[in-house]
Amino acid sequence: MKVLLPMVQRNGTELLWPDSEIEKETIQGKFADNDTDNIMFFFNKPPKWNEQVQAFVLNFNGRVDKASVKNFQLIDEYDDNKIYMQFGRVGKDQFNMDCAFPFSLFQ
Repeated sequence: MKVLLPMVQRNGTELLWPDSEIEKETIQGKFADNDTDNIMFFFNKPPKWNEQVQAFVLNFNGRVDKASVKNFQLIDEYDDNKIYMQFGRVGKDQFNMDCAFPFSLFQ
C-alpha cells in the first residue's frame, strides 16, 4: 500500500493541492514523475518472518491480537521504526487504529 499526502507543517498548516484534470498536475502524477516537493510518502511496513509461529508478523505492541490480511502499519522512507498509522484486528468485527502526525482520524 502507498499513501501520498500533501505536505503538512508542524503548526498544522497544510499545502493546498489544486484540483486538476491534467494527470501530471495531480499528486499521483507529480509523484510518478519523481517530483516529490510538498508530498509526503508512506507505505506499509513489510512483515518479518517469525520462526516461533512459522508466519510473517508485525509488532503492534499489544494493540492487535488477531491475524488478518487487513492488518497494516504505515512507515516512511526515513525511519522504519516510526509508525505513522497502524490498523489491526482485535475481534471478529473489531479493529484498532492508531495514528500520529501528520495523519488524523478525519482523513
